[in-house]
Amino acid sequence: SNNNDSNNTNYNNNSESPVVKFDTLIDIGAGPGLATLPLSKFFERTIATDVARPCCWRLRSKGFQGVQGDGLSPDVLTKLESILGPDTNIDVIAALNILDRCSEPITLLARIRSLLSTHPNNSGRLLLALRLPVDQRVVGADGSAEPPSESIPLAGSPTDLDGAVELRWEEALNALADWLEDEMGFEIDVFTRVPYLLQGEHSTTQPFLALDDVVMLCSLTK
Repeated sequence: SNNNDSNNTNYNNNSESPVVKFDTLIDIGAGPGLATLPLSKFFERTIATDVARPCCWRLRSKGFQGVQGDGLSPDVLTKLESILGPDTNIDVIAALNILDRCSEPITLLARIRSLLSTHPNNSGRLLLALRLPVDQRVVGADGSAEPPSESIPLAGSPTDLDGAVELRWEEALNALADWLEDEMGFEIDVFTRVPYLLQGEHSTTQPFLALDDVVMLCSLTK
């Protein structure tokens, strides 16, 4: 920040409590930015990606740098590299309820880790939200569910699009934590369990489904 009054600390208009400003937030699959907006007040700079062009327009209208593309695909990475520049510290990358809806979640996490590893002292963080137990469904162009190219290998997750062999939520969280640390290089710093409302599929009697999400802040393993 170039604010000489406050060493990256701003004050809200409605309170004297300081708001610490970090450097850069990247929100992947941000949609129209409903979750991006409250997060962005803690960062000097917010970059958000989404595959849909109308969502990118909405993101830019809210003052974010909107990048169109699928997740962190090679074309999106190229765009981000040109935007970020060599001296940018990526403090947080947010991936909120997208891992179970993208075709290559393992590749996506590996790319996130690679980006975060450029932060000094490896102090960048992953903000991850995911429905538990994990149920991967990739929505095709015609609205139908398709199997992902990469499966998140958690015991107790549904074995296919029609079956559901599920662990309890707490057991699924333990399995996720082990996989993130052992295979993907992330360790959980803090987490919380929150409700997640999902629009019902082809249902008039149940327009919304109440699911259980985990929201976690993860650091890179040493």
